[in-house]
Amino acid sequence: MATVGFRIRTKNKSYVFIKIYLYAQKSVRLETSTGIKIYSKYWNKNLQQIDYEAPNFQKNNQKLIELKKYVLDKVNDSTKNNLDLPWLKLVVNKFNGRQIFTEENTVVFQSKLWIKNNSSRIKPNTIKFYSVFIKVIIEFEKDIKQRLVFEELNLVLLENFKNWLLNEKEYSINYSNGIIKGLKTISKEVLKRDIKVNQQVFYLSCFKNDSSKKIINLISISEFEKIKNLKIQSNPLLNSKKWILIGYSIGQRVSDLLELSIDNVRQADNNRLYVDINQKKTGKFVTVGIVDKVVIDIILNSFPHKISNSKFNQDIKKIAELAEINQIVEGYKYDGSKKRSYLGQFPKYQLLSSHDLRRSFATNHYGKIPTPILMKLTGHSRESTFLEYVGKNANMDAYADILMDALSK
Repeated sequence: MATVGFRIRTKNKSYVFIKIYLYAQKSVRLETSTGIKIYSKYWNKNLQQIDYEAPNFQKNNQKLIELKKYVLDKVNDSTKNNLDLPWLKLVVNKFNGRQIFTEENTVVFQSKLWIKNNSSRIKPNTIKFYSVFIKVIIEFEKDIKQRLVFEELNLVLLENFKNWLLNEKEYSINYSNGIIKGLKTISKEVLKRDIKVNQQVFYLSCFKNDSSKKIINLISISEFEKIKNLKIQSNPLLNSKKWILIGYSIGQRVSDLLELSIDNVRQADNNRLYVDINQKKTGKFVTVGIVDKVVIDIILNSFPHKISNSKFNQDIKKIAELAEINQIVEGYKYDGSKKRSYLGQFPKYQLLSSHDLRRSFATNHYGKIPTPILMKLTGHSRESTFLEYVGKNANMDAYADILMDALSK
């Protein structure tokens, strides 16, 4: 037999909501707010009602009696499998004349709808991100046994969500922040459709990421020469080696690099080449110059065929190992079985990926080429972002040399 009762959750003299709880199944307790607020000093714990000294005590006590009967009647009309926290919230909301929980008001429903309505204009990676975002939200809902409804996104729930991302799921700070930003973006979008959103979601802060502790592993100029001079017999690895040399030379995202063809190439003066790129992420058009004779020969005479990013990342590690780029360094290594990256000490070749080609381009040219030009080539809009992107000790001597040369004149 189901049991319904009331309580408050504080012992101080604060102004609090009265909670209704339900035991419908053995040892399973469901609890939510009644919507009635009182000062805690007016609550009679033993009688589970409001003392006569409180304002409107008769009206509110009568409401509690009616709510208890209403919930018990709904329990009798429902199957035990349906009796969960979202069910109780819906029943209480209906009693109070509110219709908060409908499928259309949930984060998952609106996220799916947003993808469907915008699939023709948003980038494939954005669709991919929000598809993963939806899976994360569903997993959180299962853990807390509650659907996420926009009107109920209060800071207590949101802070629990943040803690779950970082501590329960052990997601990285960057990944967790991406999910948080995704939630805020979807919340802004649904406001346009007149769906009620708890404004506290927009005050949810991201985790602070200490850029001074950021670990960036790069391919140095000497290591690039090792790869360039490496003799490879395997055709698939040879093809990936060509992509490495081109990627290191142009500093573009892998999504742009692996889409290149000879059609992107133009002849420049002095037997050099222009490579024209329309950056997918930013929509910017950039042209990068190639002067390395080995890379020019590859582009003109044996342009590599297309491969997937995942295959390319696997091959980068194999090629770097063959080139003996095996210095022990600190970094994050991905554990496929746990789908997490872990900090540790590893041979450098194990940590390299396609994105490091772009970082290496920016870092190795930093201080030698004016920063605004480098930013134009990489597609960075803000210098602060660009400076976080390059290795923190990148070519700092170059600035000291420029200062000394200027002072010596």
